[in-house]
Parts: sequence; structure tokens; C-alpha cells
Amino acid sequence: MSRQLRIEYENALYHIMARGNRKELIFYNDKDREFFLERISEMVIKHNIIIHCYVLMPNHYHILLETPEANLSRAMHFLNCSYVNWFRGKHKVVGPIFQGRFKAKLIEQEKYFCNASAYIHLNPLRSSLVSSAEEYPWSSYAYIIGERKSPCWLSNELILGEFSGNIIDYKHFVMESYLAKDDLTYEELFSKRGLILGSDVFKYKIKDMVINKVSEESKQELPEYNLLFRLSINDVKAILLDVLKTSEDVIFANKKNNLYRKIALYVFNRHTNATQKDIARLFSLNYATVSHTAKEVAKTANTNLELSALLRRIDEAIKKRRCQVLQNQ
Repeated sequence: MSRQLRIEYENALYHIMARGNRKELIFYNDKDREFFLERISEMVIKHNIIIHCYVLMPNHYHILLETPEANLSRAMHFLNCSYVNWFRGKHKVVGPIFQGRFKAKLIEQEKYFCNASAYIHLNPLRSSLVSSAEEYPWSSYAYIIGERKSPCWLSNELILGEFSGNIIDYKHFVMESYLAKDDLTYEELFSKRGLILGSDVFKYKIKDMVINKVSEESKQELPEYNLLFRLSINDVKAILLDVLKTSEDVIFANKKNNLYRKIALYVFNRHTNATQKDIARLFSLNYATVSHTAKEVAKTANTNLELSALLRRIDEAIKKRRCQVLQNQ
């Protein structure tokens, strides 16, 4: 298994998720969940971690945390390993408990922090485990909104601070996210399209930091490194217009069998840092259509030599542009 790129710096905010191996249960009973929360509390003290919110689901967990000391890997190694060792001994099981390494996505506070907290707290409700988010006993939501006395290791200052300390406003925000069905999706939070959830300014700041810290040798060993340097939609769109010798109006025209539109969906999905949801909004489509169209174009290219050659020309132009971006960093 290749190493994962971990971007660590002081006071970084992360959305953490770890799933059970083969999506199997990671908690068999409440005793398991209680022990895991004890390990979180110990991690907070031992590694100086700030926990903003969490949820323990049957086969995975989410944590929104902050690292004042740039030590995410050490802290998470302690949490997962201490739990796994106890779990194996307690339940007499062998083999991996978690599916690979934990996933971590950097979160920009100003733009996505509140959305990430809503996503986490809505997990039990969206999974139909409860009829209201505050009913779920294994999440931080009831603590943050004052329904239960909060443990000393859980910090609600940052979340409530985004709402000037008004619990009612935060509850409304969470419920509006649920009713609108437009809060952050799994794809946006954990897709391979990036390790960062934030504005372009935030992403460029992090990329500069990574370039200065990662050695040339490590760049070859970390497949996620190059994912940081996927081009924006605007960059790829300019390349697409140049290769196709056409205009934006043609690419975005909602006409039946518009080949250039289909090619654009395929290329944006394949080569940009945008999620399928972002691309769908750009074309006024359902995001599932983006995936379907991209697969359709790829399949057609297998037997259509003209389309295949065109896609290769686009790929080469984009590759050339990406090399220029990397060399200029």
C-alpha cells in the first residue's frame, strides 16, 4: 500500500474518517464505543488535539479536529492503534479492523467548517438510525446544542462562535442543511480530487507549503501529491476551447447529441479539481449525469478512432499545462 500524503501544520483543521475493513462493524456494542471515546479523550491530552465534533457510526467514524502542534499522524496512530489492539483482544478477532489508513481532509474554517460539522452531525439522521440528530447518543451534536452535559475534552467554542454563540442559530443551520439536502457530500469530502476543502486562495497556500516540505523522492512515492496540482475548470476550459477551436457557447449549449458538451463533461471530470457536483452546477445538470456522460465518452472512444485521437490531443495539451504549473511552483 502506497503512503498517503499527510499535510500537517500548526492549528490545521481536518475532517477525519475511518471505515471498517470491507465496511464491517468497528463497534460491536456500547462498551466498544465508550472505550473509543476514552481513547479520544486520552489523545486530546497526550497529543494536544482539539476535538470540535464527532460521530460514531456502526462501521465508520467521523471527527472534526484541530492540531495546534502539527502532529496529526502521531495522534491518529495512537487513536486507531490503541483501539484496534483492545478490540482484537476483547472480541478475539484477527486481521485489520479498519479499511486502510484513515482519510483526512484539510478544512478551511471560513468556508467549510460549519458545513463539515453539519455533515458529521447529520450522519445518523441521514442513515435513518434516529428521527432527530440530537437523539443519537454517539455524536457530539446533543452536547454542542446543550441537550447533554459536554465532556471536558470536547470543544464547542469554534462551532458556536461561527454563530455568535447562539445555539438556536446553529440548530437551524444544521436542520436547513438536512432539509435542503445540499450539505457536503461524501464525494466532496473524501473524493480523490483533493486533500483540501476550501477556497482557491486556501488551496494555493497549502500547495506552496507542501512543495517546500516534500522532497523530490517523496513526490514520486506519494500518488496524492500530483492530485494537489490538478488544474482548475477555467484552465482546462481554455485548453479545451483552443484544441476544439470552438466557443464557450457551443460547449455549454444544452442541445441533444452535443458532442463538444459531452467531451467537456468528460474532460472536466477527468482532469480538473472540481467535484462532479461542481461540474453539474456549471452545466445545470444532475451530478449523476456527469459520471454517466464521462463513462459514455470513454466507452465510445474505445471504438471511435476520431474521438480517441481528439481526446489524446486534449490530454497531451493538459499534461503540458500541468508540467508548466509544476515547474513554476
